[in-house]
Amino acid sequence: MKLLTPTTRNGWSRIQGLWLPDPDSKLPGSRKARNEGLIIRSHRAFSRWRIWYVDRYGRLLWKDAPANIFHDEGEDYVLSVVFDETETVVAAYSIGLDDRAALAEGDSLPPGNEPSGNGYARQPVNSDATDWTIAPDAGDFQAVSKTVTFTAAAGPIPVAGVVDNMFLSTTSDDTGFLVASVILSAGRTIADGDSLNTDITIKLSE
Repeated sequence: MKLLTPTTRNGWSRIQGLWLPDPDSKLPGSRKARNEGLIIRSHRAFSRWRIWYVDRYGRLLWKDAPANIFHDEGEDYVLSVVFDETETVVAAYSIGLDDRAALAEGDSLPPGNEPSGNGYARQPVNSDATDWTIAPDAGDFQAVSKTVTFTAAAGPIPVAGVVDNMFLSTTSDDTGFLVASVILSAGRTIADGDSLNTDITIKLSE
């Protein structure tokens, strides 16, 4: 069998008459581009989390816009609600904090060690038009959640160590699905009287 030698030009390779991104180029669609996060924009859904920290006097101390991940069981849950109705819309989602060292698509509840005490609890986001705003944005549609706040009382959150992630789940306990997570840019502690805030944007785009 004759082996075809690709013709390479300006980052593109011609293989069997088709011009394709060379695997080792940085052109969108190539393996190297995908590995480095340079992807072709196509029909997709993504989430964006705004996170900011305010001290007890209301001063903004830092803000974050970390990378996020949709988990496999979260993707399955959303598609099952929308298309085959094998799952139902929950009355409220929950946002929590944990200390996973890394995030993976296969993660599930419980997500890791959650803080305990000093005012910590998963914060609810109801499935209604009060807690979510759906509106067009730049030609596409997005849903924006209300702001949820974690405020430390009578001591820091967590009591010892740091939190590394935020997550969105379908329940306030560990019986539901882990939908999405974000890893913070650094391990964080909420000092007594201070607050960690977030809101989530989920957008469908093309």
